[in-house]
Amino acid sequence: MQAIRATTVAFLTCAQSTSLQPPNCPQSLAAGEALTAHWRVLNRPLDYAVAVPAPAQPGVATAAGQVTVFGLYQMDVSYTIGGQSLRPFLDYVGGIAAATMTWDGHSFQNVQFLSSDAAAAEPAPNLPPFARPTEVADAAVLTAVKAGFTDCATLAVPLTAGGLAIPNCPQSAAVIQVGTVTSAQWTLTSDPVQGALVSFDTAHGNFAVTGNYHMDLHYTTTNGNALSPDNGPHTGKASGNYTATLDWDGHQLKLLKIAAP
Repeated sequence: MQAIRATTVAFLTCAQSTSLQPPNCPQSLAAGEALTAHWRVLNRPLDYAVAVPAPAQPGVATAAGQVTVFGLYQMDVSYTIGGQSLRPFLDYVGGIAAATMTWDGHSFQNVQFLSSDAAAAEPAPNLPPFARPTEVADAAVLTAVKAGFTDCATLAVPLTAGGLAIPNCPQSAAVIQVGTVTSAQWTLTSDPVQGALVSFDTAHGNFAVTGNYHMDLHYTTTNGNALSPDNGPHTGKASGNYTATLDWDGHQLKLLKIAAP
C-alpha cells in the first residue's frame, strides 16, 4: 500500500504540470510547444493499482526493494499555443501507468513513471480493461458531437497567421492566403452524425465517433488592387472523414476535439 500511495502522490504532482510532456510522468502529447497546459485527472487516479516487486534474475544484480506500480489512468488537457487566441486546444491521454521506485528502509524514493510505450512493454499484471460508463448512451455521444460541429461552424474564423484554423475542429482553409481575407464564415452542408459510429476504447478509456462531414467557407478577399478579379465573395469547401474524441469524468460527457485524418 505504501508503494501505491507514493505513486498516487507522484501522479497527482504530474497533473499539476503546465507542460505537454512533463518529465517522469505518464502523460505526454506531441502537440508542439504549448504556452501553457492544464491537466485534469478523470475518475479515480491509478485505478486497480498493483505493486509488483522486481523479480530476481540469475546473474543479474537487482536493486534491493525495487518495486513497480501499475494502474489505469485518464487525463484530459487544455493548452494554448502562440498565434492562436480563439480558444484552447483540448486533448486526452489514458491507459496503463507504470512507475518504478525503491524502498530505502523507511519510505519509497525516486518514483519514476515510464513513458506510455515503455509502460505498455512492461510485463504488467492483468489489469482489467476500461469499462464503458453505463450512464452514457450512443445518442448522448452523437448529440455532443453534433453540438461540437455547430460550434465549429459558428465560431468566428480567426483571420490571422494561424491560418483560419479553429482549435478542436476538423475543417481547414490553409489554401487561402491570410492577409487578403476580410471576412469568413463556415456553414455545415450535411448532418455530420448521420451514419456516424460510436465506439468506446477499452484500452484507453475514451469515446470516439467516426463519420463524414461537409462544410462550406464563405469568405471575402481584398488584395489591394481594386481591379483584381480575386476581390469579392468566394466559397471554399472542406469535407472528409473525422474522428471525434470524448471523455467521461464520472459526471459529465465532454467533447474534446473533432479531427480530420
